[in-house]
Amino acid sequence: MVDTYYLKEDSTATINYAYKQDNVIIYPDLIKVKIALDNGEIIGIESKGYLTSHTVRAIPVQRLP
Repeated sequence: MVDTYYLKEDSTATINYAYKQDNVIIYPDLIKVKIALDNGEIIGIESKGYLTSHTVRAIPVQRLP
């Protein structure tokens, strides 16, 4: 998983993590985590995308013509 986006708002940070396979970021396998900045506590998580979409994929090699 790699962090792909974050939003700092009031006293929280929302960070998006996406699965990375063979140096390719798989955005359907996204997890969002909301963290309290005052104490580091996780106050929210959204993982439906990861739970419903995650699988090992056959990623073709791109070749330029």
